[in-house]
Amino acid sequence: MTDHDSISRRATLKRIAATGALLGTSGFAFGSGSVGAQNGFDQEITWDQSGTQGSENATLECEAGESGVWNWVLTGAGGTFEAAEIEVEFDDNETVTQEGTLIGIGNLVQFPVEREVDDTAVTVTGATARFTFASPPTGPGQIVLTISSSECFDNDAPEPPVDPKDPKESLELIPICVKPDDRKKGENLADGKAKYCVANLSEKKAKVVWKNEYTNQGGYFYVHPMDRHCFWTNLDAKGKAKVSIYYEDHKIDSQKANTDVICEPKLENPNEYLRLVPICYKKEQSRFRVDNDSKYGATVQWRVYGTDQQGTVHVDGHDSTYFYVDADEGDATVTLHYGDEQIDVKHANDQKKCPPDDLSEVLSIEGKCYRNDTGKDHKDGEAKYCIYNDHEDTLRVAWKNEYTHQGGIRDVPGGEYRCIWADLDAKGKGRVSLHYDNEKIDDADANLETHCTDYEEDDNTDNESVAHDDSV
Repeated sequence: MTDHDSISRRATLKRIAATGALLGTSGFAFGSGSVGAQNGFDQEITWDQSGTQGSENATLECEAGESGVWNWVLTGAGGTFEAAEIEVEFDDNETVTQEGTLIGIGNLVQFPVEREVDDTAVTVTGATARFTFASPPTGPGQIVLTISSSECFDNDAPEPPVDPKDPKESLELIPICVKPDDRKKGENLADGKAKYCVANLSEKKAKVVWKNEYTNQGGYFYVHPMDRHCFWTNLDAKGKAKVSIYYEDHKIDSQKANTDVICEPKLENPNEYLRLVPICYKKEQSRFRVDNDSKYGATVQWRVYGTDQQGTVHVDGHDSTYFYVDADEGDATVTLHYGDEQIDVKHANDQKKCPPDDLSEVLSIEGKCYRNDTGKDHKDGEAKYCIYNDHEDTLRVAWKNEYTHQGGIRDVPGGEYRCIWADLDAKGKGRVSLHYDNEKIDDADANLETHCTDYEEDDNTDNESVAHDDSV
């Protein structure tokens, strides 16, 4: 892509953001994944430089008097966006916040992030896109944030005129995800599939020709104005693909497959894998957890019965995620949906108060001493740990011996502590981690400096309740 092409594309994006020429939508007002409302947004997705899609476009080194533009793209797993913003961090500690531009009916967002560079190298180190769906995803898929391109431009040079009807200036190729070959075990990408989308930011219907440079596949399709079209192509024997797109014999863009993101198949019988769990309540909020027992990730929607509250969360395979809803003292009923199907409904847990969001402020574990029946040689012995709860209510915590795979559950009353015994490994070492609601809070190494015969503090140890349990 030439410098002229890059500047023209930047001008096109700025024109769209300024005019709101988006099939009835407009540029956003300023404003997870994780979930949690912030600045009026429901969700966010983060990007970091290490192994993240588009990291090859993170660094710009420009001439004196030039600025840089990083073109970010957010795609939404089949849903349509209502609003979004991005906050981008650079290696010189500067932060830029940019409103997004809806593309088509809102199933894609573009953020042209500009800043001065001026005869130095500047690198993006992280970014957070916050967004709200107008309509949630209708099926499985990924929410993807990427730097599609970056380029330098002269601050003083006039921008070349842009023809809003010319797709040559306004076509964007976006690698989405990859899918392993179903005939092979695991996530071996050899001979799998790659998904790409082409966005058309122009006001003219475009015939796009595409070619897979590694497998010699190809074809063509039409992309309507301010819309996008997605397609699949094969990965080669090394699990790679590189696709180029053409318009009227002009090569417009070329991108390698996004091998960092695995495409998610649609879950069959999702009610067997996905469930909603009420956790606790605060004065004006209730907390829920979504569990996913499938090996594949899933995007689900939640709705609060009798209100207009709703949101979308993504749950990785064999994992869980949390969200809050507005509720007075736990008075809320929430339904969980996958695509068009309601798969669960639960009332908030109005019997259990939520601990602080940062549990490390109230929960901790400390190694106290060790013992061994054969003397003070600590090999093959046991270590004593104490768990402290500075919260006002009793908290049920899980502990895990990181070296021997022991574990157990303890109820620790508010303002008190409880102690446990855990085996040392064959090298005489030990480390125990502390967990609450599947989240690691703290860990501690065994105290091998103090023998328990020298430790006289009342330990509140209940040996029966801390019997080793490998299920944790």
